[in-house]
Amino acid sequence: MAANSNTINTFPRVWEAQDSVTRPANATQYAAGDAVSDNATTATSAGYFALDFKTKFGAGITLTDFTLHKSDHDVTSAAFALLLFTEAPAFAGWEDNAPLAITDAEMQECKGVVPFSADDWTNVVTGDVQTVSRTIGVVLDSADTKVYGILVAADTYTPASGEVFTVTAHALQD
Repeated sequence: MAANSNTINTFPRVWEAQDSVTRPANATQYAAGDAVSDNATTATSAGYFALDFKTKFGAGITLTDFTLHKSDHDVTSAAFALLLFTEAPAFAGWEDNAPLAITDAEMQECKGVVPFSADDWTNVVTGDVQTVSRTIGVVLDSADTKVYGILVAADTYTPASGEVFTVTAHALQD
């Protein structure tokens, strides 16, 4: 699924962005701290969430709500953390089903973390969904209007083969 963005012409402006990650075709269990990505050998740009808010360059936005949809109905130990950055991940260490291994300098660029609890899933026909409200202010630079997310398992979790994770985020801009 391609990233998309919608806005409502009010003040403050309300923005919505969405992107998906399709994990590999296996059912290998995640351990706490493992990255959820598109490739077990070399994660690609399709392995992280690129949430494009298409705002005015150099603008500050306030991220407010995050929805995680997973295409499998198994919610046993389905706890995750979404790490947010304003620069595209250029580091190694977020391959699927491997412990997230990014440097301290890279983690200092993390703008916020959104936890998805194992207890708060709603079962829907096409999988499971959970929404978390957070207030995270970020400033988008002059060259990019995206916020990037890396999903990390917060507990052991056995995924479905080729399971799809979709993040939808909302933001406010004055």
